[in-house]
Amino acid sequence: MQGYTAIFDEIQTGLNRENARNPTHVFVQGGVGAFAASAVGYYSSLFGQDKPRMIVVEPLEAACLFHSASMGDGRTHHGGGTLQTIMAGLAGADPSPVSWPILWDGVELFLKCPDYVTARAMRMYADPIGSDPRITSGESGAVTLGALSFLMERKEYQDLRNIMGLNDRSRILLVNTEGDTDPENYRKIVWEGHHPVPDQYMEQ
Repeated sequence: MQGYTAIFDEIQTGLNRENARNPTHVFVQGGVGAFAASAVGYYSSLFGQDKPRMIVVEPLEAACLFHSASMGDGRTHHGGGTLQTIMAGLAGADPSPVSWPILWDGVELFLKCPDYVTARAMRMYADPIGSDPRITSGESGAVTLGALSFLMERKEYQDLRNIMGLNDRSRILLVNTEGDTDPENYRKIVWEGHHPVPDQYMEQ
């Protein structure tokens, strides 16, 4: 977990070098919580009460952090999902007991997403709009972009956007944690359109 903080330190160093404003929101992958807790710990140490709003994203069938948070007692709980997800790097059944207290105190929103959310984001990274650079992102790396895109585009999430202060003034940090670690599956998703967004979610 301490090693993961080097990623965020490099990010902040880069932002400072470019005289860029600090993020208002940080979306991080869940898993068992180590990476997410490193983000929370780093920004809490750096900014204290003024840290960015922290959002953790997990697979629908491996959402042990979401489940533990929903119990509301501050303790870890077995996730209870099937762990059947294309996000293999996030398929955790039980929260890390070291990371959980950090997440419980510092995360404002836990989200869980079906596989088509991250598959869509993989395609978005691979074929971005305008002059944005193309990014090769694996299944576990892209889920935060997928979650963000659904949050910002779907009308039913308007209240949640308002609560979280997500708007056109937000400065959102996403971290892609992997490339095409499974090249065959990557091509199936990005080239062949595996795990498409269901039709009922295609209309705004």
